[in-house]
Amino acid sequence: MTDEKRLQVYNTCLVRFDQWVDKNLADDGCWVQPATCVGYFSIPPYATYMGRFDMASRALRHIHQRYITDDGGVIQSDMRKNMLPYMPAWLLWGAVLGGSLKMVNVLADFIVSYQCPSTGSFFGNNHARDRQKGYVDFDSTAMAVFALACAGRVEPSVRGAEFLVELYEVQSAPERVIYTSWADSGGLVKDDENAAHTLCLSESEQHYYKIGLWVMALVRAYSVSGRQRLLDFALAIYRRTVIGAPGLWANTTGHKMAWAASTLYTTTDDPRYLEDACRMADHLATVQQPDGGFHYPEFWPTYPPDPWELQANVGFQFALWIAQARDGLVAKSKDISV
Repeated sequence: MTDEKRLQVYNTCLVRFDQWVDKNLADDGCWVQPATCVGYFSIPPYATYMGRFDMASRALRHIHQRYITDDGGVIQSDMRKNMLPYMPAWLLWGAVLGGSLKMVNVLADFIVSYQCPSTGSFFGNNHARDRQKGYVDFDSTAMAVFALACAGRVEPSVRGAEFLVELYEVQSAPERVIYTSWADSGGLVKDDENAAHTLCLSESEQHYYKIGLWVMALVRAYSVSGRQRLLDFALAIYRRTVIGAPGLWANTTGHKMAWAASTLYTTTDDPRYLEDACRMADHLATVQQPDGGFHYPEFWPTYPPDPWELQANVGFQFALWIAQARDGLVAKSKDISV
C-alpha cells in the first residue's frame, strides 16, 4: 500500500472512530453503556494526542471521582487482582498528559509501593506487596516503568527497567521462546503451558503486545536516564521478535508493537520502524467494524464484546496507534519534500 493510500485509510478510520465515540460518550464524560474504570483508562492518552483536551479532562475528572481511592489506588475487579499496578500506571500516564498533578502524585506513590526492593520489578497483588515478596507481574512492571518515567520518577523507573533487561538476559533462546513470568525468590519461571506468560514466536496468536510494552518501558526509561544499554536492549528485543514471529503483523494481539515501532522511529529516525508501525496499523484498520468501533477477534467470540467496556478500552488504544503511524507518514512526507 502506498503512503498516500495509507493516509487516506488511517484518516477515514480515525474519523469513523471519533464518530463512534461521540455516539457512545455522554456530554458529562460518562459512557452511555455501563462501564467500570476499564472503559475509561485508555481515553486520556488518545484524547490528548488528538487535541481533544476537553474529552481528556472529563475522563480524568470522572475517574478521579469514582475510581481513585484516598491512597491512590484504583477500584478494580477481581479479574485484575494479580495485576493491580497496571491500570493505575495507565491512569498515571493519562494524568501526566492531562496535567492533573494531584492524580499524578497519588498514583505514582501508589505504584511505587508495589516495587520489589530486591529486583526492581513490581508485585502484582496486595499479598505480595505486603510481604515484600511473591508474585511479580510483567505487564504491571512494564507499564509502571513507562508511566513512572513519564511522571519524572526516574529512580524507580530505571530500577524497573534494569529488571526488564535482566529478564531478557536470562532467556535461554529468545529467538524462539520468551518467558515473562518471574518469581522474586526463584527467578525466571518457564511454564510452556501458560500462554499468557510464554511467547512461542513461531506460533500464531501469541501475546505479542507484551513485547511492545517491554520495548516502550525501556525506551521511556532511556529517555529520562540516558542509559544507552536500555535503548540497546529495547532494539534487540524488538528486532529479534520481528524476525522470529512471521505472523506478527496480522495478529491483533501484537497491537502495542505499533506503539513501540512508532516510538522507535521517532527515537532513531530509522524508516524501517515506521513501516512496521504502518503494517500493524494496516491490520488494525481491517478490524474496524461498520459502527466505527474495533473488534479484537483473537479474544472476543462476538462483536460487540461482553462486557461492552472492553470495546471502549481497546478502541482508544488501536486508534492511538493508527494516529501515531499516520503522523509518522506525515512527518516522513515533509522530510522528503524538503
